[in-house]
Amino acid sequence: ASIIVLCVVASMLWIFRNNNDLQYFAQYLSVDSLREIQLVMPDKKQITLANLSEVKLNSGGDLEIDLPKGDRIVMGTEGRKNDLCQLIVPGGKRAYLVLTDGTRVSVHPGSKVAFPIQFAPKQRKVYLEGEAFLEVTKNPKRPFFVQTKQMEVSVLGTSFNVMAYPKQNVQSVVLVTGHVKVKSENGEERKIEPNQCYTFDRNAMVDKIGTVSTDEYTSW
Repeated sequence: ASIIVLCVVASMLWIFRNNNDLQYFAQYLSVDSLREIQLVMPDKKQITLANLSEVKLNSGGDLEIDLPKGDRIVMGTEGRKNDLCQLIVPGGKRAYLVLTDGTRVSVHPGSKVAFPIQFAPKQRKVYLEGEAFLEVTKNPKRPFFVQTKQMEVSVLGTSFNVMAYPKQNVQSVVLVTGHVKVKSENGEERKIEPNQCYTFDRNAMVDKIGTVSTDEYTSW
């Protein structure tokens, strides 16, 4: 009986850690400690990028980095789905990320996005601290998830803005097109329609939905 209990506990811990690998990897560097954009590779190697650079992952898992002046850098990877990278954008900078499925992420200053080289077969997931605007490629068989410390946003194909700065009590999701579901720390799951803003106050553990002008949130 003791052996069975130990096996169950070990399995639960493995599953928990596996589901949170993106969040663990994202803690490797602090945004506040950086002055330049950093692309962190699976082996923790850091690549410094110019402002407004765009990082693309092609279907083979290779990295293509387009620099503002028109230059391009191509870096080969083994393309394994368990390998993770992160794009860290300090204050005053901005960068763009195109994932293997074609989903485009515009990363706001003071933010970071952790992502896999290859998505898992049944789902697509990234981890966000800060703010980003996402244009998700539609794929009903592989839902897309944006995980933050207090929320998880699930979509099939849509465009929306997520704001989840670690030092701010209120996190939000603003939907431009499509439909999304948001599950917060209080256990509630909400559906959001276009032109709606979902907010979650992590101190009060209260969420709400209101109508907004999306231009105010996405014009950047």
